Amino acid sequence: MARPASSLPPVTLAILAGGAGRAWVRPSRDSKLRGQPILDYLLDRFDWPGPTLLVTAPGVEHPPGWQRFSAEVTDRIAGEGPLRGVLTALDNCHTDLLIVRNRGHARRAPATIRLAHCDACGSAGPDGNPPRPARWRVGAGRAFPCVLRRESHDDIAAQLATARRSVHSLLSLRGFRQAPVPREWDPAV
Repeated sequence: MARPASSLPPVTLAILAGGAGRAWVRPSRDSKLRGQPILDYLLDRFDWPGPTLLVTAPGVEHPPGWQRFSAEVTDRIAGEGPLRGVLTALDNCHTDLLIVRNRGHARRAPATIRLAHCDACGSAGPDGNPPRPARWRVGAGRAFPCVLRRESHDDIAAQLATARRSVHSLLSLRGFRQAPVPREWDPAV
């Protein structure tokens, strides 16, 4: 059973907005959704009650809507993809839990994101013990959103140092797992 959101510890929401946006017709920093900058649209949809962190890349700082975040941080190294952004978010997170979301797929953003108590799953990890819930990656075939503990920093830094730099590659590490995405996002998600 999910705990009410009011009893949850503080969680930081980080949005990665430093990519080249190659999937967009025009640069993603200039894209709008329903007449407003994508970052404004996402923050309105998520209605996040805790701290927010915007992660950008060198040369693409201060995209439209950046002022609404608690903080904006810039990756130290450009061109290393979203895993670098995840690590930058962890470097600058002041809460034990971090939800990372990219700016892409904004149209499919749930109306709100609420972190529920993850022990409800009841599934066991490879060692027979319950998995570390705050390191679950949510999404079937998608890398985002990711839910991470701050303590996963060293594992992610080591993975970034290898040739396997995708966020999906984290699933090969002990303690990381993928959780299914519900067909409908309800308030318990």
